[in-house]
Amino acid sequence: MKKNTALKHLYCFQNQLTSLDVKSNSALKYLHCSNNQLTVLDISHNINLENLNIMKNKFTTETLNALFNALIKNTDVSVNKRVYIGDNPGTDDCDKSIAENKGWIVY
Repeated sequence: MKKNTALKHLYCFQNQLTSLDVKSNSALKYLHCSNNQLTVLDISHNINLENLNIMKNKFTTETLNALFNALIKNTDVSVNKRVYIGDNPGTDDCDKSIAENKGWIVY
């Protein structure tokens, strides 16, 4: 994705992906990469992200907490930022409050 710096929407669900590099996609608003085999995802450079769907991957509790820490704080109350994490190994034990305290809704 390195050459698509203006990319705003990326839908790559149900592909058995084991890695995904979106670090160069700073304009990205919607990332839907559910139903893959991802274990890590670096979203620290995705400052415009509003909707992240990572359901049904291989994210552990530790990895989900790190992902929540990388989310940019929602300072625009008119935008409901959402992160979908269901059906990952760490879903039940992760600290959703990390994301919620940044103004994100966690599903």
